[in-house]
Formats: sequence, C-alpha cells, structure tokens
Amino acid sequence: TGVAVGGARIGGHTLVVEWVGPMKGREGFKVFWDSEEILGSYPSKFESADGQLSAAFAATAPSAFHREAERLTGGVAGAKLPSYYFQFAADLNIYVLLGPDNINVVLESRKLPVKQDGYCGNFNGEAGDDGSDQIRTRMGSMVAPSQLLFHHESEASTVPQHLTIADCRQQQREHAMQLCRSMQPQAGGVLLDSCIFDVCFGGDQYAGDDGLAESEA
Repeated sequence: TGVAVGGARIGGHTLVVEWVGPMKGREGFKVFWDSEEILGSYPSKFESADGQLSAAFAATAPSAFHREAERLTGGVAGAKLPSYYFQFAADLNIYVLLGPDNINVVLESRKLPVKQDGYCGNFNGEAGDDGSDQIRTRMGSMVAPSQLLFHHESEASTVPQHLTIADCRQQQREHAMQLCRSMQPQAGGVLLDSCIFDVCFGGDQYAGDDGLAESEA
C-alpha cells in the first residue's frame, strides 16, 4: 500500500510513501525522497535542499483537505489524525491519511499543458470515457516492473489479493451499481466504478461515501 511520484515535473526526484509493516498505523509507514528515508519521527518536517519539496508528518484533520478524506477511519468527523502532506514546487500537493495498513490520498494539481491520462481520467472534459475499462484499454492494467518506484518489500505475513470489479459476483455487482446510482446519481466513469468496487468489497455503507474525487476542466 502506498503512493509514489517521480519524473521531470518534480525535478527528476522520486517520492515514495509505503506501508512496510509489520506494525499497523503510522509506525508501519515509511517515506523515501530519492531512496533516502525522511519524516522518520512523528511529528516532523522536511525541506529538500533544492526547494522542490516541503513535507510534514503531523496530526491534521482530513476534512480540511477534502470532504471524503477521512472515510477509511470510521472516526469522529474533524478529528486530527496522523497524516503526511507534501507540497511540491511544481504546483502539486499530496495529502496522505494513514490507516492501519492502507491510505487515503488527496491529490491537488492543475491540468497539464500536455496530454495526460491515468486513474483519474484524461481530463478531456468527457467523463464518459474515464471508466476503468476505457483506462485499461488506453494504458494497460499494470505498471511495468522497470517503471515501479516501490522497492521495499512489506513485512506482512501474507500477500494481499489484487481485486478488480471483475472479481465481484454478478449479482453483487448489479446490486452495487443500483445502490451507487441511487446514492450518487451524478457519478459516472471512474467515479461510478470506484463506488461499485467499494460496495462490492467493503459494504453498502460506502455507496454514499465514495473516496475518489474527480474534476475535469
């Protein structure tokens, strides 16, 4: 479980946040900037020498970053929880809320001046072509091993199963689709797929509380 960033937009650097275990919660996560561990204590801050990254590890209220950000906690709304906040010079901000061995991520970024595509869609103003099947057709379903930024093996005793909507039983999938369309009538494309996945494998309580937010300009 984690999130990673790399490429020319952040000056050729790499940032990796991942759960390495075996401890649950904040003690099981690590952050690496160009393969060097940062934010190793709680709370703590980090500033890169070239000004590309400003980072903080502290207790913050997830709702300050997005209304859906605290959905994985099941806790009290507005509570301050262990979180990472990364601010890049390239007009890119990433908020990471830590769960036991999972995360919620809020990514803030302007539309790129070049073509872009990925889990949040291609930002062409047409949400209808941003479903999971369309994205997989355009980009494939897996990152090539040579392009992976995660290089630290988890100390978990079992390897988590990678599930997709295709693993959801047809009857349950139809139920999830009906419930999601009822609770989120404006959702479509990847937003609808995300809701269906959550209901299939998490439960009906997630139908009105989808964790993926998308906007197209």
